Amino acid sequence: MSCRPFIEVGADTRVHDLNADFSGYQRNSNGLIAQAGAKFELTRLITGEAALGYTQRVYEDPRLANIDGLIANASLLWTASALTNVKLIATSSVGESTIAGVSGVLYRDIGVQVDHAFRRWLIGSLKLGYGNDNYVGLDRIDNRYSAGVGLTYKLNRSVQVKGEFRQDWLRSNVEGVDYTASVFTLGLRLQR
Repeated sequence: MSCRPFIEVGADTRVHDLNADFSGYQRNSNGLIAQAGAKFELTRLITGEAALGYTQRVYEDPRLANIDGLIANASLLWTASALTNVKLIATSSVGESTIAGVSGVLYRDIGVQVDHAFRRWLIGSLKLGYGNDNYVGLDRIDNRYSAGVGLTYKLNRSVQVKGEFRQDWLRSNVEGVDYTASVFTLGLRLQR
């Protein structure tokens, strides 16, 4: 087992093109993030990275509440066999909002993805995800769920065709926001 600890500190400033949005709020802000964690290799088959920290965003407009809270980010890769990989990912972030009175949204997501190579040139994927969105300044919490399947066909080393079908659900404590969506994507990847 090996472990490499790290500390990460970052600061940013978000400046918008317009001084005030359509509701009259000044959304320029300063952010800070600090987290400590480690990259690790539990065995040759299980590797990952995990970090725990704190984030804060202070807004120019005094009517907008500051955003702060604990964050966690992690990824774990298990090479179950020569043909199958399992990935577990957890992320936290602060997003922007255009809703009057809402400073921003604290996003927390977790997901798992299983990739299996039926052949070297044909890879199937299964994805499951959950997300929680906390709207700061409004008593609104959204829960997002997703399930998807995908297929990647490698034409050669440089060209891949990828198709995915995903079902998304959003359930909120605010009326009229819930939705269910079916998403199909088809893409072509060129790499050298």
